[in-house]
Amino acid sequence: MRRRIETPLSATELAALAGLSARQLERRFKAELGVTPIRYYLWLRINRAHRLLQQTDLSVAEVANCAGFGSLEHFSRAYRRFFGCAPSDDRLQSLDAPVLPVRYLPHQR
Repeated sequence: MRRRIETPLSATELAALAGLSARQLERRFKAELGVTPIRYYLWLRINRAHRLLQQTDLSVAEVANCAGFGSLEHFSRAYRRFFGCAPSDDRLQSLDAPVLPVRYLPHQR
């Protein structure tokens, strides 16, 4: 998943790479991390976008592309859901910068 952030794989492709059915992969992810594989993948991509926004001068469109979002609109909606602000509002690291909410972090066992 981390190697394919820019060109995300589908749930079926992920399952095939793991040698499992899509349902088996989903059950294992839920049991180990508490989220579906696709939700975890989205978390990885949003996390990468967040770092790029705060640590580079890439445009929001370039960040969206680097995080595997084919649509700037889809990226903006997903980012706002995670952070409560538009990606363009999250450009510089500061004490006021949003952080990835804990409720979206997969739990560890």
